[in-house]
Amino acid sequence: MTIRLARVWPAVLVLLIARTAAQQQQQHDGGGGGGACDAAGDAGMGACAAPGQRGLDAASAIKAGDAAMAEQRYLAAAGQYGKAVSLAPSDPVGHAKRATALVAQGKPFDALRDLDAAVLADVSGRAGSRLSRARIRRMVCHFDGALEDVNKVLEAKEDNGAARAELSTLLDARKALGLAQIAHASNDRESFRRHIDKVLEKCNSCAAARLLLAESMLRAGDADTAVAECGTLLKANAKDLDALLLRGLAYYVSGKVDTCLKHMREGLKYDPEHKGLKAAYRRYKNVDKAMSNGNAAAAENRQADAAASFEKAIAEMQKAANSKDGGIQINHVPRSLASAAHLGACKAHRRLGQAEKAVTACNSAIEASGNGGTAEMLVERAEAFVLQEAWERAMHDAQVAHQKDQGSGAGELYQRVQRMKQMAGRVDYYKVLGLHRGASDREIKRAYKQLALKWHPDKNPDNPEAAEKEFQKVAGAYEILSDPEKKARFDRGEDPNEQNGGGGGGGGGFHHPFGQHFGHHHHHHHGGRQRTFTFRFG
Repeated sequence: MTIRLARVWPAVLVLLIARTAAQQQQQHDGGGGGGACDAAGDAGMGACAAPGQRGLDAASAIKAGDAAMAEQRYLAAAGQYGKAVSLAPSDPVGHAKRATALVAQGKPFDALRDLDAAVLADVSGRAGSRLSRARIRRMVCHFDGALEDVNKVLEAKEDNGAARAELSTLLDARKALGLAQIAHASNDRESFRRHIDKVLEKCNSCAAARLLLAESMLRAGDADTAVAECGTLLKANAKDLDALLLRGLAYYVSGKVDTCLKHMREGLKYDPEHKGLKAAYRRYKNVDKAMSNGNAAAAENRQADAAASFEKAIAEMQKAANSKDGGIQINHVPRSLASAAHLGACKAHRRLGQAEKAVTACNSAIEASGNGGTAEMLVERAEAFVLQEAWERAMHDAQVAHQKDQGSGAGELYQRVQRMKQMAGRVDYYKVLGLHRGASDREIKRAYKQLALKWHPDKNPDNPEAAEKEFQKVAGAYEILSDPEKKARFDRGEDPNEQNGGGGGGGGGFHHPFGQHFGHHHHHHHGGRQRTFTFRFG
């Protein structure tokens, strides 16, 4: 209802003001009142002409403006009427006509300036300009000024039907706005919507009403309507700081942080000390910075930093939801931003081998998305379940992800998890080295070095057989995980030694990753048997 009425009322108002201007023109003497030559100025019209010529030129400009208005070329019409005003500034007709064109362009405040001039110029005391100004004042909810204008008209002519009708309309609108404000404060949405629609039916450009409607829609999570309502206000007044703040908040709720910050900066350009804008800008800048830091850290494989940054972003979003910037509490954490932050944290924790934290973060991402999660979220959670060896859960997530997006790689993941489940009783080479699945080559080398030193027979003279057994396990695990092809097969849930006919990795010769030697030949005698360990550390 609001949108339909918003389109109808400007047209009605244009007709009323245009009719008033036409009446003034008919009552006018046809070209007098051009004003002093120095008041008219050059205005691009050549040298200062004689008063009669100025009147003719002004009349010609008004005629051209009328033609443009008939063709709905409102910008051109305003330009022609502006020429008439320059030529005859003391003539109310040009001002009233230009006000009509400005209202048609959605610029009621500019129109009011013209009508102020028209009222001052109308020395005959005719009611037309004053009544037109009352209508526009009512349209922007300047009720006191509108009431003053209407009363002036009625003082001159008590039985003025148009003035009495306007008085009734503006009193109804003022009452409806008061009731809407009460309903908004008590969060009575049904009553609020009924009264605010009535206000906007009569006051299409009322900033107070549109801000209330935008804030109410934002509370309900309808950021798009809030953006549209504030956009209408900014079209009429680009420096409306309340509208810039509220529209920025609405863009934030819709997940568009860059656009949110752009609106905040625009408002601060007009008033650098505006408390609401300053607080909001700092708050949402913190969210944006934390998200950017998380993405940068993830791209550079600094997973611990990435996890910390994404978790900070989530905390900043929660603070923003509970804050009141400019007296407005949004009560919402943006779904798209929150799900992206939780997903980033899930990925980072998984790559760090922190399975439980990864699952928790992925659960939050899926919940925040509001649609059961994306295929990417489900794949990430499935990989986290793999770390926990929760095979059935991993396969379920992979299956659902595949249904959502067959190009997500979830089908291959499902098959891999199936193979891992079948091989669950076999040696887990990552566990042997004390690592998580997906550990980096660097982590594998470091873990092997530490364990090789720990279990080397030379380091365990009191229990050489147990040390030998552990050392062989470590060496076998490293042999698999240091070989790209074998590691890839193992990661896919396949037998890494299948192609070589092996049985799970032994302690044969292998390349040491550190480019140094622990020793060459080690001889140990146990029970009359000599055991020789030969290690080639290239």
